[in-house]
Amino acid sequence: MTWFHKRKPTPVEVIRDLRERAFTVAIAEGRPRSVVVLLMETAYPKAVATLACFADGTTSLYFSTGGGMLGAGQHESVRAAASAFLATATRDAALLVEANEHPLPEAGHVRFHARIGATLLGGDALEQELIAHSHPLSPLFYAGQAVITAIRETGTSQ
Repeated sequence: MTWFHKRKPTPVEVIRDLRERAFTVAIAEGRPRSVVVLLMETAYPKAVATLACFADGTTSLYFSTGGGMLGAGQHESVRAAASAFLATATRDAALLVEANEHPLPEAGHVRFHARIGATLLGGDALEQELIAHSHPLSPLFYAGQAVITAIRETGTSQ
């Protein structure tokens, strides 16, 4: 008899799986017009930072190279910022387009992925345009930055 040990996934594989779950996780009904899952992904030359917020308060920030800050939604300051981020996305959902795919952004870009029920919406912008407040998605970007700041202030990391 041969014993096979399941190979432990690499940190990069774990992060890739967490990202994919955001697009497929079952969401409770009751918020038919609200964003229930929201990702803000910022691409750098060698990595992508993904902020993931869920309507139930689950919030994490993770990196395509592995690692991140998981379970940050247990902190009230993070939950409040994440709730405001989701509300901004719900308000500005018309700025996003229906998407069948959810690619990572190119370096220098920020990509938003929002789920309203089973519908996936997406939007992409140059990070510099968002920072300069010269893009319609700038308010959403800054609401996401407020979540990242709240996460960092908690010191939550893995």
